[in-house]
Amino acid sequence: MMEEEPRRAPHPQQRAKQYHRIHLKLSLSRFALSLAILLSILLSGASISLRSAIQSLNSHPWLVVGGYGLVFYLLIELLFLPLSYYSGYVVEHRFRLSTQSRRAWLRERGKGIGLSFLLGLLMLEVFYGIIREYPRGWWLPVTGVFVFIFIILARLAPVVFLPIFFKLKELEGEELIRRLRELAERAGTKVRGIYQIDLSRKSKTVNAALAGWGKTRRLVLSDTLLQNFTPEETETVVAHELGHQVGHHIWKMMALQTITMGLSLFLCERGLRRTIPLFPFQGVDDVAGLPLVILMMSLLGLVFLPLMNAYSRHMERRADRFSLGNIESPEFFISAMDKLAELNLADKSPHPVVEFLFYSHPPISKRIREAERFMAS
Repeated sequence: MMEEEPRRAPHPQQRAKQYHRIHLKLSLSRFALSLAILLSILLSGASISLRSAIQSLNSHPWLVVGGYGLVFYLLIELLFLPLSYYSGYVVEHRFRLSTQSRRAWLRERGKGIGLSFLLGLLMLEVFYGIIREYPRGWWLPVTGVFVFIFIILARLAPVVFLPIFFKLKELEGEELIRRLRELAERAGTKVRGIYQIDLSRKSKTVNAALAGWGKTRRLVLSDTLLQNFTPEETETVVAHELGHQVGHHIWKMMALQTITMGLSLFLCERGLRRTIPLFPFQGVDDVAGLPLVILMMSLLGLVFLPLMNAYSRHMERRADRFSLGNIESPEFFISAMDKLAELNLADKSPHPVVEFLFYSHPPISKRIREAERFMAS
């Protein structure tokens, strides 16, 4: 009788591809489900019934919008909860990336829902408030006010919103801090504050980001990154983030987002003029038309997504080149990329179509090849 060969563990990149394939299917399912829900709410008359019910309690426009927004948001969250749970908890545990208990995940999910609702309610009231004042041409003032709000939120993000989900503390380790400050000096820029967050409480993945602007700008490193990366590899990550700062990438991306948002709102206004008469709405400022607005903006967002991602990948490549030009050796960049792929289960070589449509960063394989070319030059 032949002995059964022990089952081999799948190659890390096999697991990574499987992981990303699952998440891609879930993302597409979420998008398709959202379209189906929005169409159902519209075509069934449920949206008008909801607005009428709230209007019968209080006809003040601000309260009608707020009440509709509350019920609509809770309904959507409830319908998506199983998919969110499977995507954010089950899959992450299956691939051994999550360190959260079910209770902790639900608590964090609750925080996210609460914060999203408050910010969404603000945007919703502003949106319909402007439409009531400017029934025609509302897209332009909405764009301007939304951009202003986004700029304020970006400034508040590291000091108000990030602490809701993570514990922040200043980076420890005099030697590492010294190296990073010297790196910033070599790069001709300054680091106002370097902080670490307790990502390990939720995940085994690693992350780093440049958040905020002005006096609130922070360089944020996850504790998982600091635990798994050598000081030299950490320098490459910080140098990359400094590249974003030196290149003013946050503001450049904000400018592109302003253009695409303005164009989307312009097209949405034109679309609403033609479609509003098809429904028994009270006018363009009727909050019962919100599902139609979201439907149009979602489809327009899908159209502009490849452009946004292409520009994001361009800026990431620029930040990589900045990093390579300001670290001791490209070898540290390559080893950091390999660890990033391993710890985050990144697909090093995704399908070109998937990369074009959905990737905001160049694939790891391309980033490593660029480092090898830099090293050979």
